[in-house]
Amino acid sequence: MLETILYPSVILISIISFVISNHIINRRKINLEIMKIFSDYMGILDYHLDKAFNIIYKEKIFIYSVEATKPSEEQYSAISRDFVALLIKILGPNLKNEFVKIYGNEETFLFNVLEYFSSKYESDEIRSEAINNLTQNEIEFDQTS
Repeated sequence: MLETILYPSVILISIISFVISNHIINRRKINLEIMKIFSDYMGILDYHLDKAFNIIYKEKIFIYSVEATKPSEEQYSAISRDFVALLIKILGPNLKNEFVKIYGNEETFLFNVLEYFSSKYESDEIRSEAINNLTQNEIEFDQTS
């Protein structure tokens, strides 16, 4: 009687252990494969980030750059949301899911995307040049007065 309960229990526990260990091993293999081609993924992401930034820059930021001004906090938030939405649209659902897997979750992925946007926005050379030109013009104007 004990054998009729013991043998199926041992078999069931063995099967469950095998399935769990197999899942863990496969998950590690997948993570290892992702790390091997990480630079390829980052190249793809960089291409799409750059493409999305260029579109948003031309449509929404360029006018501020030429005028040597910054958008308000509200406008900046709206522009950054538009950037994220455009990037996700450009990536498509499959690539977005791949990058979410690489970063661990969607929040971390979006944080890195916004970090990219902020650093590109802050290094706006057209705006810097326009500010320099305005400053130079003010200096020349003060000297002629």
